Amino acid sequence: MNEVITKLYEIEETAATILKNAQNQKEQMQLKMQKEQKQLEQELEQDLKRRLAQTKVRLDEQAKDQIHKLKGKYSRQMEELDETYDNHLDELADTIFAKIIEV
Repeated sequence: MNEVITKLYEIEETAATILKNAQNQKEQMQLKMQKEQKQLEQELEQDLKRRLAQTKVRLDEQAKDQIHKLKGKYSRQMEELDETYDNHLDELADTIFAKIIEV
């Protein structure tokens, strides 16, 4: 009977050791997963920052290009208006003068 009790005690100690080891492994795995998760979050954050920077550069270039095109367009329009003004100044003045006199 003592032998059975001794065996049961040994089995209980072995089971407790196994459970303790399993708990330790579980804790180590949780720590490892937390570390990997932090690393993944950092990598994702760095990737997001890099992509945002690239997008900002691209949008800035597009805006500069569009501004340049608009400046060219309005510059040509201003030149055309200046040319029209210079070429038709006398006609415009006569028209305005005639309308003033009619009143």
